[in-house]
Amino acid sequence: MKQKSEKILALPDFEPLLNAVRHLLADGFDLSVGIMGEGPAERPIRKRVRELGLTSTVTIVPPLRPVRPVFQGMDIFMHIKDRKRCNLALMEAMSVGLAVGGCMDTMTGLLQHEKTGLVFDPSDPMSTYAGLKHLLSFPEQARSLAEQARLYLRAKHSVSGMVEGYLKAYRLALQTGQ
Repeated sequence: MKQKSEKILALPDFEPLLNAVRHLLADGFDLSVGIMGEGPAERPIRKRVRELGLTSTVTIVPPLRPVRPVFQGMDIFMHIKDRKRCNLALMEAMSVGLAVGGCMDTMTGLLQHEKTGLVFDPSDPMSTYAGLKHLLSFPEQARSLAEQARLYLRAKHSVSGMVEGYLKAYRLALQTGQ
């Protein structure tokens, strides 16, 4: 499983995930969690990981580049917070075929419940637990969602399509003088 956040800003953002992981381990699931990022909450998160006894399961690493090879070694990408901007990590995760779960992505609309991933409330430990348990318990369905997400991304967010959209916005800005 992969948890991605370039800026680790607040422990409460990660608390539900850590509690869900603890419950999944108690249920007998074999998993490892990577939190990628750095920031003010890194030290409190490390402390909480130790308090919950998750040090052999949860690893926190600084942002790695390129991220694609890292994602290729994972099964699930968790979108824990909608930051109201284009989430390139989410796009990258989908492009390599990771199953995706978490909150809605309001900027790009990439995460669509039971179409391109599972939408659940990542601020609620039980919702996070149920969503992750579902993805882990039904790997064929998780793979199907991942493939649908990859195809959706390819159809709706191709490089040529994004360049075309950028040029269209640029032309419009020139015409309107903005």
